[in-house]
Amino acid sequence: MSGSQTSVKNNAVKTAIRSARTRLKGLENGNGESFDDLAALMADVRRIGRASRGGLSAKQAILRHLREFAGRPVTGGALEVVSGIAEYGRRVRDLRDEGHPIVSGLTRLDPAQSRALRRLGITRPLRRDEYLMLPGRQRRTATPATAA
Repeated sequence: MSGSQTSVKNNAVKTAIRSARTRLKGLENGNGESFDDLAALMADVRRIGRASRGGLSAKQAILRHLREFAGRPVTGGALEVVSGIAEYGRRVRDLRDEGHPIVSGLTRLDPAQSRALRRLGITRPLRRDEYLMLPGRQRRTATPATAA
């Protein structure tokens, strides 16, 4: 990323953070307690995530984050912020479909996945909103047939 791109990214992040702080202060002071104000704050947080991902797509940002924390549970909230989108779960499914070894609390584990979790020292079930990239390589998946 060039210096000017970094500067633009940093300015976008700073602007989104200022907006979020202003909204939080309003909520703290009782100046805005509606669901719309909370939704706007969540949009600010997603904007911070989008500005922080440095040119990566939401899916690429999620994959980078899961790889960085491979073998450790990551919350859906963290993936929402990292990706800057509310539909992070769909991107996780896309990554699974591409063969990435990602499990969640909603995944039906096969015996090999259960053993991998135990080897990582994870003995409790993952929560519904937790995701974990298992160690290992991406599986090769068949490329979808194209319509003629």
